[in-house]
Amino acid sequence: MKRKKPNGNLISTIYSAALAPEKYDAFMDSIEKHLFDDVNTGQDLDKKLKTELNDHFKIAYELQKKMGRHRKQTPWAEALVQQVPGFAIVFNADEQIVACNQIAQMMFEKPLKTLADFNAPEQQLDQLRLWMQDLSANSTFTSLASRININCNGAIIIRKIRPGSGSGPISSFHDHDPRTCFLVTGVEMDIDDVTQKLLNRTYGLTVAEGEIASLLAAGRLSSDIAEQRQVSLNTIRSQIKSIQRKMQAKGVPDIVRLVCGFISGLAVSYQASHKAQSTKYPHCDLQRKASFTLRDGRHMAFSEQGAKDGMVVLCLHNMLYGTSWPIRAIAAAKRQKVRIISPARPGYGSSDLLQNAFGDELLNAVANDMCELLDHLGIQKAQVLGLAIGSAYALRFARLFPNRVSGLFATGHAPIWRDHWMEKLPRRQRLIAQITKNFPALLPLVTRAGAALMDAGYKNKFIDALHHDTPADIIALEQAEIREVVLEGLDFTIAQGTEAFRRDCIFAITDFCDEARRLAMPFHFIHGEDDKVVPLSNIQEFIKEVPGSDVEVVKNAGQFVLLSHWQYVLKSLQEN
Repeated sequence: MKRKKPNGNLISTIYSAALAPEKYDAFMDSIEKHLFDDVNTGQDLDKKLKTELNDHFKIAYELQKKMGRHRKQTPWAEALVQQVPGFAIVFNADEQIVACNQIAQMMFEKPLKTLADFNAPEQQLDQLRLWMQDLSANSTFTSLASRININCNGAIIIRKIRPGSGSGPISSFHDHDPRTCFLVTGVEMDIDDVTQKLLNRTYGLTVAEGEIASLLAAGRLSSDIAEQRQVSLNTIRSQIKSIQRKMQAKGVPDIVRLVCGFISGLAVSYQASHKAQSTKYPHCDLQRKASFTLRDGRHMAFSEQGAKDGMVVLCLHNMLYGTSWPIRAIAAAKRQKVRIISPARPGYGSSDLLQNAFGDELLNAVANDMCELLDHLGIQKAQVLGLAIGSAYALRFARLFPNRVSGLFATGHAPIWRDHWMEKLPRRQRLIAQITKNFPALLPLVTRAGAALMDAGYKNKFIDALHHDTPADIIALEQAEIREVVLEGLDFTIAQGTEAFRRDCIFAITDFCDEARRLAMPFHFIHGEDDKVVPLSNIQEFIKEVPGSDVEVVKNAGQFVLLSHWQYVLKSLQEN
């Protein structure tokens, strides 16, 4: 059936994308509706109509370029809540919600606009309001989270703050300042896998004992724990006695105190070490930034993370999320003598764009750049790790320079493609793939509109829309450390615009199996079992096509396997 001519809504949204970055979602929805609904490729558009559309795409893109980039500073309250590892909310003296981080947003069924949206008992709100109005009151208000209807196992802490005073609290008030705001944070008793393992190792607890200790700290009764674990109450009581002995605790209250103290101490330690990595400390021991000049005169930036010597890992970044590993991963790499070298490919970060290099020519040029980088650092061989699309670059480097590669790895992607996979991609990733294949003239407009959305201060909105259909990644993004790495990665990607990103898009839908079969070494994949962007079946198909390749499957991990399950990545790099 002949496709109808797109209506005026499509044309108008094409131009609104250039003029109003906040309408990015409407723009993407319109593109999807009018160009790709109910068809696989969009190839049923006649040639004349495609030409007309391409003209509109080019005109709108020229408008974007003439307007330039307008970067918006993140509001102080938004910046503050994004720094908090757990949930964080800022409200003002009029009880209006000023800022709310992603973790806090997910605790409520509807967006928070005012203090009343907490649906807390009126008695609790009255106590809070009295404290807010009492200038002589202590500057900290505390309450059990359950009392004000926050879905959290611990307690909440509210502190008085003022814009422009930094993130520190206000200890005293001589008059009622209308600028006064209130920061809501909390202590969450849920324990992630890493913390649980550390707790067990510290006190010599078995896996079962560690889980029981954590459940006690979360306020669970012995009978509830027995029912949850499907064992007898006597068994739980016996295990609690063993926990008491190992933790040298006098009773259950003492176990709770020790577990809560351990979690709190670990959080403080993390925050202190995290702050030490900020730009205020450019010579930080864990992350070291540098650059050098390539033979053709281009500037290449790179970072070194972890140990200063030891096993070298050449890490080739993905398209969106930069070169940084989580701080805990970098600290572990240092302890384990792993030296991670992360170059910024041409056009990313502050590395100069390679003019007029696309496709194979770009892959070959980057492979040569990597050789120059290793020579510059005096390194003969390295383990090579490609992150997502970085796997295509890792493959090309390993094929052209096998003598420089001691092992070849990838996370989040395999350099293989089958056209029927496109329809199985999550919505936003599918749309970019369809545009890349069928309307490449639209790609500059779409990617620049996305950058404009981020420049306008909507990076979180961009991330959340992109991963709306990938549950494992949504869970990973609830961790403040991971979300911060991702946000910084977006800045890295669009630092010079979107040209480098656009050149990489084609590699996502290119099949490299023939080239991979000519490798002199096996390709090792570390892949999330719950990856919806690149399903595990895609990796398994590559392994069938390229004998000798293998995969390590990581449970409960998605596309962000390196960020959320970095322990598996480090272990695999050292064992293979």
